Amino acid sequence: MPGMGDWRFAFKYAARALGRQPTFLLVALLTLALGIGATTATFSVIKAVVLNPLPYDAPEQIAVLSEVNPEGSQERVSTPTYDDWKREARSFQSMAAYRQVDFTYAGTGDPMNVPGVRATPELFTVLRAQALLGRTFVPGEAVVGADRVVVLSHGFWTRVFGADRRVVGTTVQLDAVPFTVVGVMPPGFEFPTSTNVEAWAPLAFDPKDLHGRSRRARVSRYSHTSGRSRKPRPVA
Repeated sequence: MPGMGDWRFAFKYAARALGRQPTFLLVALLTLALGIGATTATFSVIKAVVLNPLPYDAPEQIAVLSEVNPEGSQERVSTPTYDDWKREARSFQSMAAYRQVDFTYAGTGDPMNVPGVRATPELFTVLRAQALLGRTFVPGEAVVGADRVVVLSHGFWTRVFGADRRVVGTTVQLDAVPFTVVGVMPPGFEFPTSTNVEAWAPLAFDPKDLHGRSRRARVSRYSHTSGRSRKPRPVA
């Protein structure tokens, strides 16, 4: 077995040899860096897809849909495009659109900011997610005026309402507008993932909103093969 002196001598010899060939040394370092980068990227993909899959039923059947602009960058989808996809797509069992928002909740104490999502009623169908209490959305609630209902996260229900099961059917004030609580999601449910969303309300497309109906106004999307608004998105 080689001694410590042998290893030290071999290291010094290799260092001197590389020092006499700086070009080879640079190529070796770049190759090593590229190899580490590729390995890290591969592991990140495997970790996200295999080791940490989406926390939904049949996650391998869920897809995020995007438009691609002429420069090759991904774009969120406009409402008319989402309508086209939903009407014409044959590869998906269901499709939903959502946009992240911030609600202001006014309870008995100081108003608080509540991270939220506005989504078309199909979202919970796409995710195959059911409420712990009450229900999720129904199709008729994707209409302006009928969209004043909200589904709460388990954490928000526990912290703010003391896990009171009678919360379903009560009215809460979000952005100074009354919303009826129709459901509470089970512990561990989150959408989008890692965003700490506390409330979900229906996303209603107003036919009178010409800007919102423009193909320049973008929403997010998801699909399944089997407030104050931030930018919106769809899911299939």
